[in-house]
Amino acid sequence: MIKVIKHSDIDQDTLQEIVKIKQLSWNYSMEQHLLWIKDNLNNNDYHFLLFDNKEFIAYMNLVEVNVNSNATSIPFLGIGNVCSRYKGRGDGKKIMVEVNTFLKENSFYGLLFCKNHLVDFYKKFGWKVIQNLYPNDLVFTMVFNYNGDSSNFVYNDRLF
Repeated sequence: MIKVIKHSDIDQDTLQEIVKIKQLSWNYSMEQHLLWIKDNLNNNDYHFLLFDNKEFIAYMNLVEVNVNSNATSIPFLGIGNVCSRYKGRGDGKKIMVEVNTFLKENSFYGLLFCKNHLVDFYKKFGWKVIQNLYPNDLVFTMVFNYNGDSSNFVYNDRLF
C-alpha cells in the first residue's frame, strides 16, 4: 500500500520515520536529515510512503520544480530521495508504478536526475533520457509523461 502525503500535511512522527528509512541510504544524523527536509521541501511537495502490511518499507518524494524552454516555464514534479529498507525485493518497482500512476492521473510531468547505473531501471517504467540539465556530467536527466521538445530545456530550479 502507498500513502501519498502533501508536505504541508505531514506530522513530526511521520517525518522521523521517513528519516529512519533515508538513513539506510544516506549516512546523516536525524537532525541533518530533518534540516535538509525543512530547507528543501515546500508545502506543495509530496511524500510517497510504501507499506508492506503495516511496516513502512520504502520512501520517495516529489517536488514541484520548473523547467524553462524558450522563455516559457513548464511545471514538473521531480523525483528525489528514493530509498528502501530492503534491497532486491521489488519495492523500487512498486513505488515507481505508483508514482507513474500518480503523475499520469494528475497530468503532471516527471523529472529526475540519476547516475548511469540507474538509467535502465527508470527506462523500464517509461522514463526517457534527455540532454543533461544537472550541473554534473556524471548525472543523467530523465522525463516522464512529457512528449514535447526538450532540446531547449534550461533548469535553474532547486536540486533535489
